[in-house]
Amino acid sequence: MTAATLPLNANALLQFNKAAPARLDPDAGRPDAWSDEALIEAIVKRGSEQHFRTLLARYKVRVHHIALSVLGPTQAAQAEDVAQEVFISLYRRLDQFRGDCKFSTWVYRLAVNAAIDFKRVNTRHAGLAIDDASLPGVPFEIPKGSDGRKLESGVHQALLALPESQRMMVYLYYWLELKMREIAEVLDCPQGTVKVYLKRARAALAETLGEFKHD
Repeated sequence: MTAATLPLNANALLQFNKAAPARLDPDAGRPDAWSDEALIEAIVKRGSEQHFRTLLARYKVRVHHIALSVLGPTQAAQAEDVAQEVFISLYRRLDQFRGDCKFSTWVYRLAVNAAIDFKRVNTRHAGLAIDDASLPGVPFEIPKGSDGRKLESGVHQALLALPESQRMMVYLYYWLELKMREIAEVLDCPQGTVKVYLKRARAALAETLGEFKHD
Protein backbone atom coordinates (compact mmCIF):
# COMPACT_ATOMS: atom_id res chain seq x y z
CA MET A 1 0.00 0.00 0.00
CA THR A 2 1.09 3.59 -0.58
CA ALA A 3 0.65 5.63 2.56
CA ALA A 4 -1.40 8.78 2.29
CA THR A 5 -1.06 11.61 4.76
CA LEU A 6 -3.32 10.58 7.60
CA PRO A 7 -5.11 13.12 9.80
CA LEU A 8 -2.98 13.95 12.81
CA ASN A 9 -5.79 14.13 15.34
CA ALA A 10 -5.78 10.44 16.28
CA ASN A 11 -6.54 11.24 19.92
CA ALA A 12 -9.76 12.97 18.92
CA LEU A 13 -10.87 9.89 17.00
CA LEU A 14 -10.49 7.81 20.15
CA GLN A 15 -13.28 9.86 21.69
CA PHE A 16 -15.71 8.77 18.98
CA ASN A 17 -17.98 7.03 21.46
CA LYS A 18 -18.38 10.25 23.45
CA ALA A 19 -19.36 12.39 20.49
CA ALA A 20 -22.08 12.34 17.86
CA PRO A 21 -21.36 9.74 15.17
CA ALA A 22 -19.65 11.01 12.07
CA ARG A 23 -21.91 11.53 9.08
CA LEU A 24 -21.12 9.12 6.27
CA ASP A 25 -20.93 10.17 2.66
CA PRO A 26 -24.07 9.10 0.76
CA ASP A 27 -21.98 7.02 -1.66
CA ALA A 28 -19.78 5.45 1.01
CA GLY A 29 -21.99 2.39 1.48
CA ARG A 30 -21.98 0.83 4.93
CA PRO A 31 -18.40 0.72 6.24
CA ASP A 32 -19.47 -1.42 9.18
CA ALA A 33 -20.14 -4.19 6.65
CA TRP A 34 -16.77 -3.78 4.92
CA SER A 35 -13.89 -6.18 5.39
CA ASP A 36 -10.91 -5.07 7.45
CA GLU A 37 -8.82 -4.90 4.27
CA ALA A 38 -11.31 -2.59 2.53
CA LEU A 39 -11.40 -0.29 5.54
CA ILE A 40 -7.59 -0.19 5.70
CA GLU A 41 -7.38 0.72 2.03
CA ALA A 42 -9.82 3.59 2.53
CA ILE A 43 -7.92 4.84 5.56
CA VAL A 44 -4.44 4.59 4.05
CA LYS A 45 -5.27 5.88 0.57
CA ARG A 46 -7.79 8.57 1.51
CA GLY A 47 -7.04 9.27 5.17
CA SER A 48 -10.71 8.50 5.92
CA GLU A 49 -11.59 9.22 9.54
CA GLN A 50 -15.05 7.68 9.24
CA HIS A 51 -13.55 4.35 8.19
CA PHE A 52 -11.04 4.44 11.01
CA ARG A 53 -13.93 5.00 13.41
CA THR A 54 -15.52 1.83 12.06
CA LEU A 55 -12.28 -0.11 12.50
CA LEU A 56 -11.91 1.25 16.01
CA ALA A 57 -15.45 0.24 16.96
CA ARG A 58 -14.79 -3.26 15.61
CA TYR A 59 -11.70 -3.87 17.75
CA LYS A 60 -12.03 -1.57 20.76
CA VAL A 61 -13.52 -4.09 23.19
CA ARG A 62 -11.27 -6.92 22.02
CA VAL A 63 -8.10 -4.88 22.48
CA HIS A 64 -9.28 -3.82 25.94
CA HIS A 65 -9.82 -7.47 26.91
CA ILE A 66 -6.34 -8.41 25.69
CA ALA A 67 -4.87 -5.64 27.82
CA LEU A 68 -6.84 -6.95 30.80
CA SER A 69 -5.49 -10.45 30.17
CA VAL A 70 -1.94 -9.14 30.55
CA LEU A 71 -2.43 -6.55 33.29
CA GLY A 72 -4.96 -8.53 35.32
CA PRO A 73 -8.70 -8.06 35.83
CA THR A 74 -8.20 -5.35 38.48
CA GLN A 75 -6.68 -3.05 35.89
CA ALA A 76 -9.65 -1.85 33.82
CA ALA A 77 -8.56 1.81 33.75
CA GLN A 78 -4.97 0.93 32.86
CA ALA A 79 -6.21 -1.45 30.17
CA GLU A 80 -8.18 1.42 28.67
CA ASP A 81 -4.99 3.50 28.56
CA VAL A 82 -3.19 0.65 26.80
CA ALA A 83 -6.05 0.29 24.31
CA GLN A 84 -5.84 3.98 23.43
CA GLU A 85 -2.09 3.70 22.87
CA VAL A 86 -2.65 0.66 20.67
CA PHE A 87 -5.10 2.53 18.44
CA ILE A 88 -2.90 5.60 18.20
CA SER A 89 -0.04 3.32 17.12
CA LEU A 90 -2.35 1.44 14.76
CA TYR A 91 -3.54 4.69 13.18
CA ARG A 92 0.04 5.70 12.44
CA ARG A 93 1.21 2.26 11.26
CA LEU A 94 -1.64 1.03 9.08
CA ASP A 95 0.46 1.50 5.97
CA GLN A 96 2.92 -1.07 7.39
CA PHE A 97 0.34 -3.86 7.32
CA ARG A 98 1.43 -6.21 4.52
CA GLY A 99 -1.30 -8.82 4.68
CA ASP A 100 1.02 -11.71 5.56
CA CYS A 101 -1.36 -12.57 8.41
CA LYS A 102 -4.95 -11.74 9.29
CA PHE A 103 -5.40 -8.11 10.26
CA SER A 104 -6.97 -9.19 13.55
CA THR A 105 -3.83 -11.20 14.36
CA TRP A 106 -1.71 -8.11 13.69
CA VAL A 107 -3.89 -5.95 15.94
CA TYR A 108 -3.84 -8.52 18.75
CA ARG A 109 -0.05 -8.76 18.56
CA LEU A 110 0.18 -4.98 18.91
CA ALA A 111 -2.16 -5.15 21.90
CA VAL A 112 -0.22 -7.93 23.64
CA ASN A 113 3.11 -6.17 23.13
CA ALA A 114 1.75 -2.80 24.27
CA ALA A 115 0.25 -4.32 27.41
CA ILE A 116 3.47 -6.18 28.25
CA ASP A 117 5.48 -2.98 27.77
CA PHE A 118 3.04 -1.05 29.96
CA LYS A 119 3.29 -3.68 32.69
CA ARG A 120 7.08 -3.56 32.65
CA VAL A 121 7.07 0.19 33.14
CA ASN A 122 4.17 0.36 35.60
CA THR A 123 4.46 -2.21 38.35
CA ARG A 124 2.12 -0.63 40.89
CA HIS A 125 -0.77 -3.02 40.25
CA ALA A 126 -0.18 -5.73 42.83
CA GLY A 127 -2.58 -6.23 45.68
CA LEU A 128 -5.46 -4.12 44.39
CA ALA A 129 -9.04 -4.99 45.24
CA ILE A 130 -11.27 -6.11 42.42
CA ASP A 131 -13.88 -3.60 41.29
CA ASP A 132 -16.59 -5.85 39.87
CA ALA A 133 -18.29 -2.95 38.08
CA SER A 134 -15.24 -2.39 35.88
CA LEU A 135 -14.68 -6.00 34.84
CA PRO A 136 -15.81 -7.61 31.58
CA GLY A 137 -18.69 -10.05 31.87
CA VAL A 138 -17.83 -13.72 31.88
CA PRO A 139 -18.31 -15.34 28.45
CA PHE A 140 -21.06 -17.72 29.52
CA GLU A 141 -24.51 -17.54 31.07
CA ILE A 142 -24.61 -17.29 34.85
CA PRO A 143 -27.54 -17.61 37.26
CA LYS A 144 -29.33 -14.47 38.36
CA GLY A 145 -29.24 -13.22 41.93
CA SER A 146 -26.63 -13.58 44.62
CA ASP A 147 -25.44 -17.02 43.46
CA GLY A 148 -24.72 -15.63 40.00
CA ARG A 149 -22.86 -12.62 41.38
CA LYS A 150 -20.85 -14.91 43.64
CA LEU A 151 -19.95 -17.15 40.69
CA GLU A 152 -18.91 -14.22 38.50
CA SER A 153 -16.79 -12.78 41.29
CA GLY A 154 -15.24 -16.20 41.75
CA VAL A 155 -14.36 -16.39 38.06
CA HIS A 156 -12.53 -13.06 38.25
CA GLN A 157 -10.74 -14.08 41.44
CA ALA A 158 -9.67 -17.30 39.76
CA LEU A 159 -8.46 -15.44 36.67
CA LEU A 160 -6.44 -13.09 38.83
CA ALA A 161 -4.72 -16.07 40.45
CA LEU A 162 -3.58 -17.51 37.10
CA PRO A 163 -0.06 -16.90 35.78
CA GLU A 164 -0.05 -14.16 33.15
CA SER A 165 0.60 -16.52 30.23
CA GLN A 166 -2.33 -18.78 31.15
CA ARG A 167 -4.66 -15.85 31.86
CA MET A 168 -3.84 -14.32 28.48
CA MET A 169 -4.67 -17.55 26.66
CA VAL A 170 -7.95 -17.93 28.57
CA TYR A 171 -9.03 -14.45 27.47
CA LEU A 172 -8.01 -15.06 23.87
CA TYR A 173 -9.73 -18.44 23.75
CA TYR A 174 -12.93 -17.80 25.70
CA TRP A 175 -13.54 -14.05 25.47
CA LEU A 176 -12.27 -13.43 21.93
CA GLU A 177 -13.10 -16.96 20.75
CA LEU A 178 -9.83 -17.40 18.89
CA LYS A 179 -8.80 -20.84 17.73
CA MET A 180 -5.64 -22.37 19.21
CA ARG A 181 -3.87 -21.83 15.90
CA GLU A 182 -4.77 -18.14 15.98
CA ILE A 183 -3.61 -17.77 19.58
CA ALA A 184 -0.30 -19.34 18.61
CA GLU A 185 0.06 -16.77 15.82
CA VAL A 186 -0.79 -13.85 18.11
CA LEU A 187 1.63 -14.96 20.83
CA ASP A 188 4.25 -16.29 18.41
CA CYS A 189 4.48 -19.68 20.12
CA PRO A 190 3.85 -23.31 19.13
CA GLN A 191 0.23 -24.43 19.01
CA GLY A 192 1.13 -27.28 21.37
CA THR A 193 2.17 -24.70 23.99
CA VAL A 194 -1.23 -23.05 23.75
CA LYS A 195 -2.95 -26.41 24.23
CA VAL A 196 -0.85 -27.25 27.30
CA TYR A 197 -1.30 -23.81 28.90
CA LEU A 198 -5.05 -23.83 28.33
CA LYS A 199 -5.26 -27.27 29.92
CA ARG A 200 -3.36 -26.03 32.97
CA ALA A 201 -5.52 -22.92 33.16
CA ARG A 202 -8.73 -24.95 33.05
CA ALA A 203 -7.49 -27.20 35.85
CA ALA A 204 -6.46 -24.23 37.98
CA LEU A 205 -9.76 -22.43 37.38
CA ALA A 206 -11.75 -25.56 38.24
CA GLU A 207 -9.82 -25.99 41.47
CA THR A 208 -10.10 -22.34 42.49
CA LEU A 209 -13.80 -22.14 41.66
CA GLY A 210 -14.43 -25.38 43.53
CA GLU A 211 -12.85 -23.89 46.64
CA PHE A 212 -14.74 -20.63 46.13
CA LYS A 213 -18.06 -22.46 45.78
CA HIS A 214 -17.60 -24.19 49.13
CA ASP A 215 -16.53 -21.08 51.06
